[in-house]
Amino acid sequence: MEINWLQSNNNYKENTSDLLHLEYQIRSFLIAGIIKEAEHLTKYCHFICLNFDTELKKFTLSSNTPEPFFSLLCPKVAFFNQQLCPSSLGFFSGFTI
Repeated sequence: MEINWLQSNNNYKENTSDLLHLEYQIRSFLIAGIIKEAEHLTKYCHFICLNFDTELKKFTLSSNTPEPFFSLLCPKVAFFNQQLCPSSLGFFSGFTI
């Protein structure tokens, strides 16, 4: 899985640790979702590409992500951003799928 950090300024350096934690959380969340719904695809996870807006602290699935990953993960990324992604980086302790 590739995650591209998109930053419009250098302020992300102040909270790099928090942003890395958030990146780890989405990786874990998406891999758990793939294992649950399409375990046979786990060996192809390196084709998944996300963009991470470090200013907004939101993830988007890149259009470079091939099917069936794009259709499978698009709702999961949206759910993560809406329900699990902390706006103030006061991190959640876990997640459910």
